[in-house]
Amino acid sequence: MQVLQAWILFPALLALLSLGWGLLVEWLSRARLSGFLLLPVGFAAVIVVTRAAMWLDITAELGAPLAAVGAVAGLALGWKRVRAPRLDRWAAGAALAVFVVFAAPIVLSGDATFAGYTVLGDTAVHFVLADHIATHGTDLAGLPPSSYRSTLEAYFASGYPLGSHAALAAGRQLAFVDVAWAFQPFLAFVAAMLALTLAGLLRGVVRSPWRRAAIAAVAAQPALVYSYAMQGSIKEIVTLWLVPLLAALVAELAMPPGRAEDARFRLPQALPLAVA
Repeated sequence: MQVLQAWILFPALLALLSLGWGLLVEWLSRARLSGFLLLPVGFAAVIVVTRAAMWLDITAELGAPLAAVGAVAGLALGWKRVRAPRLDRWAAGAALAVFVVFAAPIVLSGDATFAGYTVLGDTAVHFVLADHIATHGTDLAGLPPSSYRSTLEAYFASGYPLGSHAALAAGRQLAFVDVAWAFQPFLAFVAAMLALTLAGLLRGVVRSPWRRAAIAAVAAQPALVYSYAMQGSIKEIVTLWLVPLLAALVAELAMPPGRAEDARFRLPQALPLAVA
């Protein structure tokens, strides 16, 4: 049951949250995003919103509700687009294939677990960070001296990026999954978003849908990237996805030369870029 909850319910919930927030960003920006980038942009927005909420103790517990409410709002506002989707089955297949490859070592074990702790002990640190910021943000008031507090003090003082931890914490709360069982599915989901992003980046370069999907699938799982996921390096995997996302958005939202457009629409259209 835990395996199904971690590897089916949790990723499905992340996809739904990403779709809702992607539609919301699209509606707010008045920019029509390609289907390839709708979920990646939405997932980036989930990271932004949950991290903003989980900054302070007083607002930390609003992270998961905000993620859910924003997704519902986006689905409601973008309902017409959801009802008439133009699904690129090859791109969707590439994302699913990458997810399966990153999931295989864990799922085939038959248990809800995680990889790589003996390779890199930072996995325990990621669990601690996601656990604490979901309820107290970066506030350590009232926390007694312990290795738990020492770990948090060191990482908070260093300015360590916590956006991915916030999204992980919010998603696992909504799916009622322990952070230890949600960690590896989260990394696999990020890899799937990388495949979609690369497909979007290739849209104007490779016209054949199946070739584009094949290139994106292979490019999303080189040995180094796969090793990062297997040793539990969360910020590296997320960064490896966000950099191509920014490039894909620049290419997609750039105004073609000579095209006249009302200047007041240009600033809102920069919202997807700002999110990435």
